[in-house]
Amino acid sequence: ERVCSSDLAPLRYQITVLDQVPRQTILLEARETQISHAFIRKCRDTTISLLTPHRSVVIERCYSCEISLAPVDSCLVIKKSENLTVRCFARKVIIYSLKNSKLFISTPTQPLFVYNNSNIQLSPVNLHYPSLEKQLVTYPMTGINLWDHPLLLSTDTSQIGAVPYRLIDPTSFTVSLTPFSTPLKLSLPYPLPRKFREALADQKNGMREWDKLQGTLNSSEEFALKQVLDETFTDYLSSEKLISNIQQIYTIIDKHSNEPSY
Repeated sequence: ERVCSSDLAPLRYQITVLDQVPRQTILLEARETQISHAFIRKCRDTTISLLTPHRSVVIERCYSCEISLAPVDSCLVIKKSENLTVRCFARKVIIYSLKNSKLFISTPTQPLFVYNNSNIQLSPVNLHYPSLEKQLVTYPMTGINLWDHPLLLSTDTSQIGAVPYRLIDPTSFTVSLTPFSTPLKLSLPYPLPRKFREALADQKNGMREWDKLQGTLNSSEEFALKQVLDETFTDYLSSEKLISNIQQIYTIIDKHSNEPSY
C-alpha cells in the first residue's frame, strides 16, 4: 500500500511511505518542495522512482527492486535487503545487511558499510531525468564523489578481512533514464571518473559506426540484418520480465489518463 502525507502535513513533517508494494512501477514526479522523509519497506519486484528531493530515505527489507532517488539532503540508509539496484545522490550513505545488489551513487562522504554485507557492486551514479540539473543546483552533491572509497565497519570478527564490495567494470556502465522522463541520450549533467567517461564515449562511437555500417549494406544484406534484428527483438519482447514491466507501465498510463484536469 502507498501512503503520502506531502499534500497535507507541514513541510518539516512530510513523509512518503511505500510499504509492501509487490510487482508495480511507482513514479513520484519531481516537485520543487522537499519532502522530509521517505520509508520504503517490504517491497518486492517493484520499480520505484522518487524524483522529488527528500531529507532522508530508508530502504528496508526490500527484495528484487529497482529504486531511483532524487537528491537526498541528509542520509540514505539501506538495510536488510537483497537483489536491489539503487541509483541515488545522497550526502551520507549507510549500508547494513545488504546482499547481491548494485549501488550507483554520488556522495561527498565515504559510504559506510556497517554489518553483514556481501556481493555489492559499486558504481558512480548514472541517473538522469529532466529536472535533475535544477535539483543539483539546490542540492550540490556531484563535486566530490567518494563512491569508490567505502568505510568498512563491523563488530563481527568473522568478517575481518572480507571485502563485501567490488567496483563495477566501466565497460558495462550505461545511462539510466527514468520512465517517461527524457529522450535517449548517452550523456549526464554531472562529472564522471575518466574511465566511465571514456566508456560512454566508446558507446557513442559504436552507435556512429553502426549507422555507417547500415549505410554500406546492399539490399540483400540489409534484409538479412533486418531478419536477425526482428528475431532477436521478438525474443526480447516475449520475455516474462518485460511483459510484466509493460503491464505496469500501462497501469501508470491509465491512471494518469483518468485523472481529472483542472
